[in-house]
Amino acid sequence: MNRSKPSHNKPSRDKLSRTTISEIEPTGECDAPPSPKPRPQEQLLIDLLADRSSPSGERILCTTVGRGQFASASAERFPASSVTCHVMDRFILGELAAALPKRDNLQALCSTDFPDAEFDLVALPTVASGEAELTRELLHAGYHHLRHEGELWVSSDNARDRWLGEIVRELSNHVERKATKQAAAYRVKKIKPLKKLKNYACEIVFRDGEKLLKALSRPGVFSHRKVDPGCRQILNAMTITPGMRVLDLGCGSGALSIAAAARAEGITVHAIDSHARAIECLQRGAELNGLTNITTELSSDLHLTGQTPFDLVLANPPYYSHFEIARKFLLAARGALRRGGELLLVTKSPTWYEEHAGEWFRDLEITPSKDYYLVRGKRP
Repeated sequence: MNRSKPSHNKPSRDKLSRTTISEIEPTGECDAPPSPKPRPQEQLLIDLLADRSSPSGERILCTTVGRGQFASASAERFPASSVTCHVMDRFILGELAAALPKRDNLQALCSTDFPDAEFDLVALPTVASGEAELTRELLHAGYHHLRHEGELWVSSDNARDRWLGEIVRELSNHVERKATKQAAAYRVKKIKPLKKLKNYACEIVFRDGEKLLKALSRPGVFSHRKVDPGCRQILNAMTITPGMRVLDLGCGSGALSIAAAARAEGITVHAIDSHARAIECLQRGAELNGLTNITTELSSDLHLTGQTPFDLVLANPPYYSHFEIARKFLLAARGALRRGGELLLVTKSPTWYEEHAGEWFRDLEITPSKDYYLVRGKRP
């Protein structure tokens, strides 16, 4: 079986944001038991395994919409095969570290792109309400990484799906469809290679005062193809002075970090995100602007080690998880700031911050800014 690596133009910084499950230990926040029941689209792919025979040495690549149930089922059913479960977010990798069984033929990997190797089977469960451009990119990349006559399995939680079907039929005319009341799946055989693997990266030009700056975004990264309006409110409100040390929590594609780093002399910016592509995008964005004063960190726990105290922390925390993530952002910001250092974040839900942010910050100010609210506070 030919195991030569596929030839394509992969972003040069992919390996800088790469973590395997063996490099991390399950944390308390991830120590939940495996989900007892896979989501319908992942279960449908597991059901397809019953009709598959796997020769020794076969390579299987998959993603997950749950806790890696397809990866676990594949590794158990085909012990002589090698199974890789790929994710882009280190937090999800931590969940997999707690959920996946310890098997020699099973690994989980967090990186910006699929491993640069050839696979016999690629299985991609998807969410119908997910980011369409990311789904399309993953389908094309998964097909590209197949060996000749390898199979792509893709599923949706929309039992009446047509959109995925149209995409896979563009890839191959060897397509089988299977559906249940809750999901639909397609088996696609690779007969011919892709003519070209499309690059979905997008260069964004944005203005900060009198400067035109550039950022790079990719599907899967927050606010792909544009500067988020909430980020814009922080850009307009932040004050950067020479020599400041700035921390960007949840940097996304990095517009805030880039703008802060370019504002004055002697600025140093450290940016953290749990998404591998976000880190890659910021690294490449810094290069586009000729900035060498930005450092990055792929992290899901927000625990800084070896960093000097910061003068300013910038953040646009997510609103889900009943503000548990927002709470972690505030605690991380307080721990990272010097005494008297400032937190500046943006939100659409000011009430929670009015009730809780005062526990960790003094001189709290919450002011409206277009469709958002700016939250300012100082470390006691």
